[in-house]
This record gives sequence, structure tokens and C-alpha cells, in this order.
Amino acid sequence: MSRIRLLDPLTANQIAAGEVVERPASVIKELLENSLDAGAQSVYLKIENGGKDKIIVTDDGFGMNADDMCLAFQRHATSKITTAEDLSQITTLGFRGEALASIAAVSRVHASSRQREDAAGTELKIEAGSVLSTKPSGCSEGTSIEISDLFFNAPARRKFLFNASRETAAISEIVNRLALSHPSVRFTYYSGPRLLLQTPGKGRLREVVASVYGLDLAEKLLEINYLKHDVELSGFLSPPQIHKATTSNIVFFINGRYIKDSILLNTIKEVYNSKIPGGRFPVAILNISIKPGSVDVNVHPQKLTVKFDRPEYINSVILAAVEDCLSRPDTDTWFIPQIGNDGAKQFLPNVEYHEPQHQVAWREVVQERSMDAPVEDPSIDVPKPEEAPANDLPMPLEESPAIKNDIPAAKTTNINASRSGAGIPIMRIVGQFKAGYILAEAEDGLYIIDQHGAHERILYDKYSQGTQLGHSQLTVPQTVDFSADEAEYLVEYIFLLQEFGFILEHFGGNSFILRGMPRFLNTSDGVNLLQDIVQLLASGTKVNQQDLEKELLLQLSCKGAIKEGQYLDKAEMEILIRQLAKTSYPLSCPHGRPIVIKLSIADLKKLFLRQE
Repeated sequence: MSRIRLLDPLTANQIAAGEVVERPASVIKELLENSLDAGAQSVYLKIENGGKDKIIVTDDGFGMNADDMCLAFQRHATSKITTAEDLSQITTLGFRGEALASIAAVSRVHASSRQREDAAGTELKIEAGSVLSTKPSGCSEGTSIEISDLFFNAPARRKFLFNASRETAAISEIVNRLALSHPSVRFTYYSGPRLLLQTPGKGRLREVVASVYGLDLAEKLLEINYLKHDVELSGFLSPPQIHKATTSNIVFFINGRYIKDSILLNTIKEVYNSKIPGGRFPVAILNISIKPGSVDVNVHPQKLTVKFDRPEYINSVILAAVEDCLSRPDTDTWFIPQIGNDGAKQFLPNVEYHEPQHQVAWREVVQERSMDAPVEDPSIDVPKPEEAPANDLPMPLEESPAIKNDIPAAKTTNINASRSGAGIPIMRIVGQFKAGYILAEAEDGLYIIDQHGAHERILYDKYSQGTQLGHSQLTVPQTVDFSADEAEYLVEYIFLLQEFGFILEHFGGNSFILRGMPRFLNTSDGVNLLQDIVQLLASGTKVNQQDLEKELLLQLSCKGAIKEGQYLDKAEMEILIRQLAKTSYPLSCPHGRPIVIKLSIADLKKLFLRQE
């Protein structure tokens, strides 16, 4: 008996559909690309329940006649190529002739279409790949396709779809990218009754960026137009002062097609590497226009990966174009952040300072609360640099280049974790170095304490133990805009964010009103932190509630902690060390970086060649 058999068409189509149709977003990508290939100037999209229950795509493209309607839903039927040679000169978004057949195999389809020259259109109904009916229709010019009950006949596939919010966010990401790559097309996108995106369709990319990311960001982006031989680069870049928490705002298009390319991504990151903080990423919306024969888009069924015939050259052009844009004379000066009076926040309690009469031991200060102010409140009045007493400012050290070159590198060691309890040495505050590090001496050496990391650990432990964060109402509520996919995640997590002090109200569309924020954050930091958290949620990384709560605590502790560059007097430094000693692990910050570094007496003597 033969073991090998041909699969029936229905089973074969369902298997093939898995390569193209992974989730509702995959369906919408294929349908919207078909609309754009049909020359549509206006595209309407509506989804229900994250696209799982219903997807409607309507366009004003050139439409199909009755014969084409029937052929369109058969496998390997396409109007975009004729022979294999055409694959080397593809100018359309679709070309495989697989998408509609794959979609129809796992859903219920109701489609109608009419060409401009035809008196009547055609209406078609398909279920699980089988045509149920075909009849004339008085539909408008263009094509409308309604997909219902996706994966109704493949319950295992439907079972593993995400909830409606996450599926909607994935769809929004697709729509955003297509809108950015086709600014001349008017996109209207609804989720149920809620309008998520509407673009003007006037061909001005900055207007589309404003619709997708918000007007505030769109106004600040730098326009890039660069031409070198047969490669043209256009789009927008963020100035170095604007950066995001993830790479999701770096998007590439090749001849209007969205692609993923790790080499191009690394090129953008490399250019910005020395211009923005570590772990932050720019906004880049770049369209690369090249000859169709110079790029192979027939690499993967989803058409997200391409191959260039001259990858090094393309990369070098992008590198030169981005560097040229960022080196323009007005790039560094056009946007200067304003530093308000709330830049220096209260961190530890206000205290009246008196010169200590004895050395301060970490063990002693944990047991004896002799300071006037209660230590439970980790707030400090940090003097602004211009208000710091003259005798508290760090004195400049003159250093001979010869001496500097002859001194061997200091060997510093982290304090042993076992000493974080009863073995903590007696310390005396020596002073503050570079307004960022506390210097303290003990019998066994010099200790250097990172003031930001120390306060970050204090706040993290306090909030982790259930201390209420509290919030302050904003005198002037802030309107914060998000992209459609980010807004979907924010709606899902809005109540959890309120527990952490962010008081938000959905303003309609993708805009939210921020009425309150954690009490120790200034307005700018609060808005930036909220945007970072939402971007993390929308980045595609799987985040459960516990992970989100931890990330919020990390971010809030970091944003609320004393910053490098903020002067502390000796009493404030003593309080900081006192509270650090009470934490769960005073030797490292919540991110895992060391807080305390020790330079032993023996190491110090070696530096001065005074070994005994």
C-alpha cells in the first residue's frame, strides 16, 4: 500500500494559507496592498474584535470584471506578472497570486467589484475556499472585500490568536506603515466605532507622520532628501534631542514597500550612537528608491525581506545621507530643550546641617535616627548649582600630564556582598565628586558611592514593598498623542498605569489627556516616561502584568532618583547612605549596576609605589 498521497485541495490550501495568513494583520496587509496595486486613491478599513470577527476593506481602484473576480480567488492567479522574467522587475506590492486564495480558504468572503467602464459590478461569496454564489451587483467603482470569521474552520489557528487589543495593535502597525509609504493615498481606519487613523492623502509625508505619530513629533523631525547616482533617499529623521525606548520607530521602505533589514538598522544606530544616550533609539522614516532590477523582493512569502545586488553600496549611501542630514548647521541648535524651575526636585528630607562630631557608621545610622526630619520620606531639597555654597563646590585639581601618564590604573573592587549586613564599615563623608559621586572614608579604604544608583535602589525597594506612589494633579493637563497601535495598548493598560500615578483620560482617536502623574516627576519626565512605557508595550515584546509592574517600578525609580550633576550637602549625603543601608541589596541598583566601589588602602599604596 502506498504511503504517499496527494492532499485534497481544501487541506492543501489551508496548509498553504499558513505561510501567508498568520493573523488578522496578515490578511489586512494583503488586502491593502491589493488596493494600492489597483491604483486606489482612497482606502477604507474597518475591523471588529481585532479582525477576528470581521474585516472590511473598500477602495476606489480600477476594480475587476466578472471573469477576473472568479480568477482572483484561485491559487497562482495574478494580474501583476506573466513570466518568471517579470520577477526581476517587480513594481507592485503583490505578485505571487496566493493571498486571496489563502484568505478564502480559512474564512467567509463577501466581495464586490466594478470597473469604471462596466454598467454593473460582480458580487461573490466564498466559504472555506468554495464559491457559494456569483451575481451582478450595483456596487460602486472599485473593490470591497469583507472577511468574516477568520480561521472558523481551523480552530487550532484561531485559538492561538491574541486578544482583540493586541490583534488591533498589530493591524495598526501595518496600516501605519502603508500610510507612511503612500502619502498620496487617503487612509481611513476604524476599529468598531472608533476612528484610529485618517490621513489627508495629499502627498505630503509630514502630514501623514502627524496623523500616525502626532503633530508634536512631526513638526520636530528633520527632512532628508539625498540623491547619489541611481539611489534616492527621502523621509524624516529625528534630531539627536529626540529619541525613543525601542527601534519600532525606525522604518525602511524600498520603492514604497516596507522591509526589515538588520544591516540598515545597525547603520542608523551607528550614526546616532555618539549622539543620543545609550539604550535609546532615533525616529527614522526612510524610503529608498532604486531600480526594480537592483533588488529581489521574491525572498519570502510575506515579502518583508529583500536582497540588494549591491548591499554595501546601498548601506554606504544611507550612511552618508543620514550623516549629511544630522551635520547640517541647524541640526544642533534648532531644538533646545527648556529647563524649567522644577528641574531640581525634592528627594530626601530637608535638614539643618551641623558639622558632625563623630564618624558616621552605616550600622549606627540604621539604628539611630538622630536627624531632625523623618527618614521615611525619601525627599531631599537639592540645591541648584548656582545656589550651592562656594565652599561646598568641588575644587579643581591641577594635574601634570607626566604624573597622569605615570600613574598605573587604579584597581577597584566591589564591596563583598557579605559585608552588607553586620560587617559594614564605619564611614565618614569626605565630600561629593563631580556632583555625582559621594566619597566616604573607612578604616580599610576609600568608598565611592553613585548617588543616582543609591537613590534609585532606595526608591525601588520602597515602591516594591507596597508604598503608595501617589500622584500630583497637573495644573495644565497635557495632551499626549500616540500611534494607533500604541493607543490600543494604552487603552488596555490604562487602569494599571493609574495605580502607578498616571491619571489618563482617552480624548478620542489616538490622543489622551494626562491629568496627573507620579508626584516626584516633572511634566517633561512624566510625559517621556509614559511614552517609553507605551512604546515598550507596543514593541511586540511579550509583557505580562508582573513584568510591566517591574518595568514601571524600574522606570519610576530611575526617573525619580537624584541625578548626576545635582549637588548635595553633607547632611543630605548622610541621609542617603543611611537609607541605602536599609535596602534589600545596597551594593547594586535595580538595573544591576554597582552602587558602591571600594579602593582599598593596599591598592592606594600600590598607586603611590609605597608597598610595605
